Amino acid sequence: MKFYGREKYLESLNSRHTEEGFNLFIVYGRRRVGKTELIKEFIQDKESIYHLFSQDTSKLQKERLVERVASKSGERPPKTSDWRDAVEYIGEKLNEQKIVLALDEFPHAIKQDESITSHFQYLVDEIISEDSESMLILSGSTISVMENQVLGYESPLYGRRTGQIDLKPFDFTQSLEVIDYSLEQAVKSYTVTGGTPLYLTAFNYSKTLGENIKNEVLDLTSTLFEEPEFLLRQELRDPSRYMSILESISQGHTTSSEISGKTGIKSTTLTNYLKKLQTLRLIEKQKPVTASRKSKKTIYKIKDNYIKFWFQNIAPRKSDIEEDSEKALKDIQKDLKHQVAETFEQISRELIKKQTDYTKTGCWWDKENEIDIVALNEKEKRILFGECKWTKEKVGTKLLKDLEDKSEKVRWLNKESREEEYALFSKNGFSEGLEDEAEDRSDLQIYRLEDISDAL
Repeated sequence: MKFYGREKYLESLNSRHTEEGFNLFIVYGRRRVGKTELIKEFIQDKESIYHLFSQDTSKLQKERLVERVASKSGERPPKTSDWRDAVEYIGEKLNEQKIVLALDEFPHAIKQDESITSHFQYLVDEIISEDSESMLILSGSTISVMENQVLGYESPLYGRRTGQIDLKPFDFTQSLEVIDYSLEQAVKSYTVTGGTPLYLTAFNYSKTLGENIKNEVLDLTSTLFEEPEFLLRQELRDPSRYMSILESISQGHTTSSEISGKTGIKSTTLTNYLKKLQTLRLIEKQKPVTASRKSKKTIYKIKDNYIKFWFQNIAPRKSDIEEDSEKALKDIQKDLKHQVAETFEQISRELIKKQTDYTKTGCWWDKENEIDIVALNEKEKRILFGECKWTKEKVGTKLLKDLEDKSEKVRWLNKESREEEYALFSKNGFSEGLEDEAEDRSDLQIYRLEDISDAL
């Protein structure tokens, strides 16, 4: 499979590898984001050992790692009574020659024996020699474990790392390297797959989006058909309540009280479930971009587009898909027309972040009004208001007027002291009147689909 993106991370790893001295590098991120592929791409032309920790007992984990290290040297694995013996042997091998030892899914080992981090601290502090040029990579998908027990202040390994990578899904711009469609179709496709590499590369872009949904999502034997359920079962003992919460959010119930009412989960216990889903990076908290940290105007959104797509379209139609996938596909494609509008807002915000000097970008709402994009430059006291329209019709001056009216409701600094700008995004362009107005006004930018394509 072709390796996409992640060039800056490869450069960082290669840069560390060429430096003198020993390196401890930490790679983490949620499942399916491509950690293993990044590591394997990095080590493919180097003296290296790749080892994936299993979910076995600590004794078996230790023995298999020692066997893997010994086999690299063509030796019989030594008998080791505990992890201290094992890391002493591993350290000796890392001292003998320059080698990359990549330990994937390190949290599996921590789960079986939390003291393992102390043993690896001993390896780094006491066993590795001053002239060793080897590299140890610790990788994991359980983000809470990696952040707390590997990177955290109380971890025995704290302060030993020489670098870390928090690997995240591709944004839309990065995903375009994979999605070989026109921009309009790419926006629709990104609504389905999002930027998670496994989901992106599952599609065959020589086929239509409908064919890909049919073959790679609706096929009962496909990887993606039950992917969210499988993902949650890997992370959680009992995923049923988490499934209900994700389905509720996907259907537009985004506040704590709405989620509680829809799922029947008491608000007193719901908080813990929401926190866990945030830790897994499946959902995120959102506040109006102008709100303070203490503001209670909080909603929850699903972060991954495919997880959202699945709960919106697959979960409620499982029986229909098994009975008649062709009919289910038509229904999904009909609903997708509405769902893609939210993706278009997401992409438009991405453009503002990348192409302007606004330092804070998000959306805004109150009890009666919503604005798709509000961006702030707090230092220069500038604020931008934006609206996005994924419709067949051209956008006219009414949208601009409505946006200007809503902007009056946004409380941020003193209106007389702030500089205001406006941006409109439209799938099918703008009326002549609005285009003329945009030419005459320095505070107004309009973006057609082709403009977005050029900018990204």
